[in-house]
Amino acid sequence: MRRVVVFLTLCALVVVTYWGVGRIAAEDSLLSFGRGGDATTSSTAPLPVQVVLLEVLQDDKVAVVVLLAAERTPSMIVGMPGQTLVRAPAGFEPLDSLLAAGGEEGALFGEAAAGVEGVLGARPTARASIGWAQLTDAVADAGLNLPGVDILAADDGDVAAVVAETVASLAGASATTKGSDAIDRMSLTGQAEAFRVTLRALSAGSQVTVGIPGRPVEGTGFAYYEPDMTAIQTLLGGEPRESDITVEVQNGSGVVGAAQKVSDAIEPLGYTLLAPRNAEGFPDVELTQIFAAGDAAAEADHLRGALGKGTVVKQGALPSGRIVVIVGKDLDVNNLPGPGG
Repeated sequence: MRRVVVFLTLCALVVVTYWGVGRIAAEDSLLSFGRGGDATTSSTAPLPVQVVLLEVLQDDKVAVVVLLAAERTPSMIVGMPGQTLVRAPAGFEPLDSLLAAGGEEGALFGEAAAGVEGVLGARPTARASIGWAQLTDAVADAGLNLPGVDILAADDGDVAAVVAETVASLAGASATTKGSDAIDRMSLTGQAEAFRVTLRALSAGSQVTVGIPGRPVEGTGFAYYEPDMTAIQTLLGGEPRESDITVEVQNGSGVVGAAQKVSDAIEPLGYTLLAPRNAEGFPDVELTQIFAAGDAAAEADHLRGALGKGTVVKQGALPSGRIVVIVGKDLDVNNLPGPGG
């Protein structure tokens, strides 16, 4: 009888041990699955199509920026010179300057993204970079015609158009084996896969492929590419957007047409302009003054830099977003250092 009891006890221990080990193994398997598990049992979700900002570099500097927007209507591949002037929180800044302050590799700089959106109406959500030589290598690998431009200029709209067309040619070739392989081998940094996914999404259908219209502006201590906002909106099939900054230029100097010339000079900056008129002190105002509502002070500072003259004065009585420029005799309107020069 004692032997029977011992035998049954041993059997019970074996069963309990087997059940416990099996349960631990099962729990470990479930935990492993929750952590991602074995590569054979987990899957990687494909990256979504995004609005991608591609920096094209010349001598390690941003020469051209290409915006790829596949799911926008119309879809577009648009080239912007690196020095394109865009709106930033502290005023207008060249796009390449904002991107240079963009932090660690692959991180999208928010001010640059907002600036691009202000010009093109689409906000980038991913950022990648490639050298111009490496981009043309990919074109050659895909069996396409080379663009015929060796050196990129950061202030040239025609060059930006060539770069946009080069990227578009790769998008078109992505449906072929040779083109797809060339895209996979591209020497990209940043969010490379987001670029590849979006580029392939642009392979079918029509899109706007352009360089933004505008003109280079250069003066003492500054240089930028001034986008033509009206022409850009026409190209993209939309209506020009009104600025939230309204500027009125008043002639205090007595020089015929001074207020109109200043208005013409600052128009491409995207402000909403009121009709120019004579100032109260006309024609005896000696020094240029720029009066600004409290929320427009940063823009007034930028405007002073563009004109090269003027003292900024905050004036609480002005409506929100309003700037009043009173042209004095110290401002040579025939030789403006800003956009109208």
